[in-house]
Amino acid sequence: MKKKFMKWKGFRILTAVCMALLLLLGVVPGVWASDTGSGGQLGSLSMTLAVTEDGAQVPLADVPLSLYQVGTMEIDTYVVHFQLASSLESTGIDLNNLKTAADAEAAAKTLVNKVGSAGVPVKTAVSDVNGNVSFTSLEMGVYLMVQTGNLESCRVSPMLISVPYSSDGSEAGLEYNVTAYPKAEKNNDSNTGTLKVTKKLYLLDDDWVDIYTPEATYYVRLYLDEAATIPYGDAKAIHIVGDTSGTVEYTDLPLGTYYVRETDAEGNPRPDGDSFLDETGTEVICSIDVNGETGSMVTFDNVNFDVQEAVVNNIYLDLPDNFYMERLLWIQKNVVKDGQQTTVDDTFYATVNEVQEDGSEVKVETLELKQNDKVSLVFQSTDIADKDKVFKYRVFESDKDGKAVDKATFGYKVSGEGNLTFDGEKELTVTITNTVTTTTPTPTPTPTQTPEITPGTTPGTTPGVTPGITPTTSRHSVKTGDNTNIIIWFVVLFVAAAAVGFVIARKKKK
Repeated sequence: MKKKFMKWKGFRILTAVCMALLLLLGVVPGVWASDTGSGGQLGSLSMTLAVTEDGAQVPLADVPLSLYQVGTMEIDTYVVHFQLASSLESTGIDLNNLKTAADAEAAAKTLVNKVGSAGVPVKTAVSDVNGNVSFTSLEMGVYLMVQTGNLESCRVSPMLISVPYSSDGSEAGLEYNVTAYPKAEKNNDSNTGTLKVTKKLYLLDDDWVDIYTPEATYYVRLYLDEAATIPYGDAKAIHIVGDTSGTVEYTDLPLGTYYVRETDAEGNPRPDGDSFLDETGTEVICSIDVNGETGSMVTFDNVNFDVQEAVVNNIYLDLPDNFYMERLLWIQKNVVKDGQQTTVDDTFYATVNEVQEDGSEVKVETLELKQNDKVSLVFQSTDIADKDKVFKYRVFESDKDGKAVDKATFGYKVSGEGNLTFDGEKELTVTITNTVTTTTPTPTPTPTQTPEITPGTTPGTTPGVTPGITPTTSRHSVKTGDNTNIIIWFVVLFVAAAAVGFVIARKKKK
């Protein structure tokens, strides 16, 4: 008798624990029991979706739900045992060890991300105008309820539910028609998120090498589960032309958790982390980062509801047809006058020559430059070996035909020309500055004119003109080119005359 009592007492304790868990999950027994008998008996689940506003219950209509059977349930000699579906065992969840509502909620959130790809049975339904939704013909087991749409207006928390359960600890008291009240809330329209999704293209070598496409279209989509079985909205196209990346935005996203995936044009998800063949027929691996961390999950809540970013990386194992690698050379042209940047009416050109190993040069291209701006020259390559090759170039000021300008007659002082080397760099910049040359003429000195000496006239006067009287006509003396002062000539004449007079006087004395 004592053993029987202890066995019954243990069963009552186990039942109490199970009942506490079910009550924490919001499950209450139906008002009537199924009369279909025991073995193979089916049950039902009825739920009401509602929120409380101003003290009144407001139903949530048109909310689609999915119900997944994630486990089985067995009753053996008053002992209830739950068994998780084998396809979900990798989650590590023990349905028999969920002791609190927090445990059950955490398990539900984990299972949401796995059930889509687990191949477990699923039923779907939509709430009516009163927020009611029902699932019938349910086999004995454990079920996961998941919201699959209308996330713009509300959020219904995922929920684990057991069908049936016992209300009095006896097998005869099992309830096969269960009523549940899932946790739900309306979305706050003032708090919505924005997600920027960028597609980047790489070639797998020793590392990830940026590659470019002349034109290609890729697709991304948001899902509500990690297995990408519950889509949110349609797939969005990312159109890339002559570039290595492209970006799209999702705006006004309701608060909640989303998963980013690459899809095909029809919106079917591509493998995440595994290789597949894309439209180019090339094997590629997709790797997703969210806010700089590896993973596809992004969450918007009342704290994080601003802009978040995701990157969908496509790493190709071979270079697809028409794709290429790229080196970029920027040429900056500055025009300066009197130390200030300016613009002029002239048109400037620069020529780029590739320098060969033997020092010879091969012309690559002549570019018309933009004053106080820059232009680019793109080098494309389809040979992966070029990634590690060193490329040397010479950049110089030229005319439009590629001929170097004559610096002596150019009118500008040119600086910044020279050689540059690509040694693993993706882009380089060379700056050529043209400084306007300003020429100030040197003044030529005007020579002093020597007046002409006319016999019988006073130096400094004009014959036939009375000093102090302004003549009606004038003549200019002829420039001789001799700048000797006139006084010196008077001294010389005086000395000569004195010498002549002295000689004459001596002859008379004799």
